[in-house]
Amino acid sequence: MTDYDVPTSIAQALIELEKSAYKAGLDNLSIIGLKSHREHVLGVLEKEISRAYDSGWNSALEELKHRNEAYEAY
Repeated sequence: MTDYDVPTSIAQALIELEKSAYKAGLDNLSIIGLKSHREHVLGVLEKEISRAYDSGWNSALEELKHRNEAYEAY
């Protein structure tokens, strides 16, 4: 399981919710509201994924920096 599995499954669930709403005969405004909510949720997830990726990248760079400093001190 990768970090991207959860957001993908959430996105798929939101799309299925839209389909269900359409089949249930909700009016267009309700469906537009669901689509707007989906876009918002996906935007938040994208930011969180980016933040987690950047955090991991920064940690790796810090580790390399410390190793380089230790090597130079040796």
